[in-house]
Amino acid sequence: MEDWRADLNPAMKVMENPIYEIRDNIPTIQVHAGFYDYLHKCPKVYATNEPAIPVSLKKLFIPTMKELCEGKREDEAPTKCQVILQHLALVLREYPEYSVYITGHSLGGALATLFAFEVACLKTHEIPKPITCINFASPRVGNVHFCRTIDYLEGQGAVRHVRVTNYYDAVPRVPVRAHINDFCVLCRMKNTYTHAGYKVRLKSGEKLRVFHAPKFDNQREFLVFVARTFASLCTHVASFFLAGKNEILHYHSCLDYYKLICEAREQLEELDLNNVHTKIMDK
Repeated sequence: MEDWRADLNPAMKVMENPIYEIRDNIPTIQVHAGFYDYLHKCPKVYATNEPAIPVSLKKLFIPTMKELCEGKREDEAPTKCQVILQHLALVLREYPEYSVYITGHSLGGALATLFAFEVACLKTHEIPKPITCINFASPRVGNVHFCRTIDYLEGQGAVRHVRVTNYYDAVPRVPVRAHINDFCVLCRMKNTYTHAGYKVRLKSGEKLRVFHAPKFDNQREFLVFVARTFASLCTHVASFFLAGKNEILHYHSCLDYYKLICEAREQLEELDLNNVHTKIMDK
């Protein structure tokens, strides 16, 4: 169920919270509209020789996905999310002992976060929990309510979310805030993008840092976070303009992340995902 405010906000998609248990406290969540549409937009059917996959998805839909599917026309093909779920269901039926790991870099990291969230929300025993998402260089995906819902899923053992970032990479610092017609620039938490889960920060020559995304227990903490985020983003953007385009791509590239991971290999090998989600190593 979409909120009417979505019409005022081209950057965020407003949806009913798929977790019934916390819907009273967090009735809606907001996610990046472009990322969501990429996963769920129904393309037109084109002629193909590929055989159809005989898997029913009705039991795999969360409420928002189910509504989208029921409204799908006959001339529309399954969405990317539905196709991935079809293949995932087939693999897990053949290999029920498998665990689900989802990963991606940059835009792929954002899509991995959104897909992992939706799979973790599924009310089915066909997909074993927890769902593990480890992404790299991911931009922000949703607002604070989306992140709090992921926090709840982490506490329920439904998902483990870890994002790996390069300290000098600007992409994980954006977007900061959705464009919407209101008079407040910083103070509306629901329209500000935030990260979820645990962050593994890589910086050449320094010790690995692991910490959880802020939980924003009050408005003051949120305003401080937004101010620091904006200042940090401005600093990095200014340095990138001075460094040039090639330097920007260097910090964000898969090759640079690979080099940083190799440098921090011994420290990374000491990490245990189960321990990471029960103890904050470094604040």
